[in-house]
Amino acid sequence: MKLVLISLLLIPLQALPENKFLQIYTQLENTENLASINKDSSIKLTLRLIDDLKKETNYPDSLLGYAYYIIGECYRYGANSSKALSYQDTALRYVSNADNLFGQSRIYHGKGNIFLLTGSFDSAMYYYQKAIAIRTQLNQPFDLSKSMVNLGIVYFKKSQYDSALFYYSESLRMRTQINDTAGIVTSLTNIGNVYLYQNNFEQAASYYLKAKHLIDTTVSSRQLASILNNMGNIYNRQGQYTLALENFMQALRWYDALGDRAGKAKIYNNAALIHFEQANLLQAMQYHTEALELFNEINDKFGIADTYYYIARIHHINKEFDKAKNYFQFALKQKTALGDASGIADCMQNLGAIFLDTQEYDSADFCLQKALTSYVQIKNKYGQAVALNNLAELNIQLKKYSNAYNYAQKAINVAETYNGLNEMMFAKKLMANASEYLGNYKEALRLTKQVIELNDSLFSQKKSEAILELESKYQLERKQQAIEMQQIQLAKRDLEFKNKEVEIVWQKRLRNMYLGLVLLLSILVVMLIRNLLYRKALNKKLAKQQHDILIKNEDLAQLNEELRTTQQQIVLQNETLLQQNNKIVQANKTFQESVNYAQYIQQAVLPSKQRMNSVLPDHFVLYMPKYIVGGDFYWVHQDNHKIIVAVGDCTGHGVPGGFLSMLGLAFLKEIVTVQNIYKTNLILDALRSQVIDSLQQTSELMEHNDGIEISLLVIDEQSQTIEYSGAKGKIVISSDQSLELLKGDRMPVGFSPKMKPFSSETFALKPKQTFYLFTDGFTDQYNEANEKFGMNRFVDLCKNNCSKALPLQKEVFFQTFQNWRGNFEQIDDATVLAINI
Repeated sequence: MKLVLISLLLIPLQALPENKFLQIYTQLENTENLASINKDSSIKLTLRLIDDLKKETNYPDSLLGYAYYIIGECYRYGANSSKALSYQDTALRYVSNADNLFGQSRIYHGKGNIFLLTGSFDSAMYYYQKAIAIRTQLNQPFDLSKSMVNLGIVYFKKSQYDSALFYYSESLRMRTQINDTAGIVTSLTNIGNVYLYQNNFEQAASYYLKAKHLIDTTVSSRQLASILNNMGNIYNRQGQYTLALENFMQALRWYDALGDRAGKAKIYNNAALIHFEQANLLQAMQYHTEALELFNEINDKFGIADTYYYIARIHHINKEFDKAKNYFQFALKQKTALGDASGIADCMQNLGAIFLDTQEYDSADFCLQKALTSYVQIKNKYGQAVALNNLAELNIQLKKYSNAYNYAQKAINVAETYNGLNEMMFAKKLMANASEYLGNYKEALRLTKQVIELNDSLFSQKKSEAILELESKYQLERKQQAIEMQQIQLAKRDLEFKNKEVEIVWQKRLRNMYLGLVLLLSILVVMLIRNLLYRKALNKKLAKQQHDILIKNEDLAQLNEELRTTQQQIVLQNETLLQQNNKIVQANKTFQESVNYAQYIQQAVLPSKQRMNSVLPDHFVLYMPKYIVGGDFYWVHQDNHKIIVAVGDCTGHGVPGGFLSMLGLAFLKEIVTVQNIYKTNLILDALRSQVIDSLQQTSELMEHNDGIEISLLVIDEQSQTIEYSGAKGKIVISSDQSLELLKGDRMPVGFSPKMKPFSSETFALKPKQTFYLFTDGFTDQYNEANEKFGMNRFVDLCKNNCSKALPLQKEVFFQTFQNWRGNFEQIDDATVLAINI
């Protein structure tokens, strides 16, 4: 395998001995293997190799690229994504110089891993696809299967289970062909995870068991621990708590042995869920708290969001409704940012349950219906059953007993597909209550008997005792392991003492050897003196030469003193430079933190996903600022039958553009919501007045030509018309395979020498129209050939893709922009907002 990888480097070795090259490559491979175990040591060794490589010009760039890639991987293991990306970019430059496709594919895969860990799924998908393309071209089934699996994980995180299943299955096929046992286990486990999340427990268990049969269960491994954890989740969902906890405890022992904090945290959460189901809320809270500490230590955003969700449920059971809402809303915010559709549905489900308890019935119905719709879309049967039961409970409180009975019956039908005893029991209890209120006492009695039977099968004294026994065994094992560790440490100390004694003996021997040498040297000196006395004549001549040498030595001593003084001055100067450098680093850190907070403020000002989906159900937003904070903005507002949509481009980008964009958003909201102005041209007139007043723009003071280029639509659903105005803004309208480009007034929202009132256009809405609002950051982008993308290409892009679904269009627009730009710097903020009417 090593020979194949080396041949793929494609480097000239005329001036470099082949054995030397192989030696360095082997050292780099060893540091890469060390990265996941001890990242700090791996970084030190790799930096040392980089210094050696840079000193010798004969080494190829591909080796340097490999070295920088390894450091990037080390920082990824340490959850330092910004440094990891920086080193991966440096690595990419070196392997690109060497025209090394193998190295490029490895780096693209590594960058995909970084974006996957930070929850940037679109970017992760982009880089995995680039890696897959190259690895397919190079015919590398082993590495290709890795990229396939990780792309499947991205789709899994986005709750797109069919796509995830496709890529997992493709990786399984490749790994089976090359007999990659470890890879086969990973692919089987991932396929099982998809079925687990879809509550197809029988299919999930079959894949987990296939994977388990391929693993040596006597040796600790993360794969075995993961399978045991997932099997525990299946038993937990089915109400078989004893089997669930037994699997969790086995998995925890492996994670303990491996020092896997993420794995331990997941087990703590799963164990807490069992205690939660048995109403041991104090014990459940303790487990969740331990899990949250571990997730915070490793900065696992998914784990943090999940744990906040679980803690919120405990506060809900304790009737601490305000605390529960706060925790659920925090979890919802995190899961929305991560694109976790399943997690979003769970949060909406539980918020609905809280509103049900606080008798806020409209809010409860809204949240529960949203959750149910999401569960159906992602094929989560367990979530569907719980949501249907909650809707049944809501209708009982609203005294709509027939509706309640129907919802509960649907819950039973869903729960039966995965043997969900707990959900079936609760649904039958609700059906019994509804039947009693409807006067059907015979049916109520029959259902009540079934509830008692199900309850007895779920919660028995033997199960509780078995769970406590398993936990006691685990705690006892942990204490025994601690005792064994202490014994090992004591033995280690005894060995150190013995080694010290041996060292003292050797020191005595060395001392005696030194004394013997001194004595021998003394004898030799005496012999030399006697020899000099016999040669007096020769000594006179030697004395004169020695005198000359002494004079020269004095001169050298003086020069040495001067050099020592100069060296001290250099040291002082270095210390001063170091202090100045530290100040610069601190100032840069402060500035970076300020910019990051400015980004948070700007994201808070822009409309949320939930707001956008509420006002514009079928749309997409492609928001690509040049820097962390951008000068582009978009805004929507709905008032009765009118919808206002705006996309703006403020002067500049970065922090200055960001401030101006937030100012523009604030003015827009005031003009529409406070002044109640809904005519597009009047809105722009009012916005221009506020910008001029706020920025104190006059004809005498034109040093800062700050302003806003904006496209503005007002959609009147009642009159079925749309009104458009633009300040240097443009809009593309697609209708029945025909495209139209509308251009606004050729003056910005701000001071200009020739200002006049803004104009507007009004036209009737047509079926299946798509409106594209965009900023010039997209059309003005240059590529590596110094060509501008231009308006014609943008119109063609709209025309060629207008018939596709908007989420797919978003991906096409994003990929087109990235492919066009290539390695060329992004010159401006770019935004595209598309709407289907």
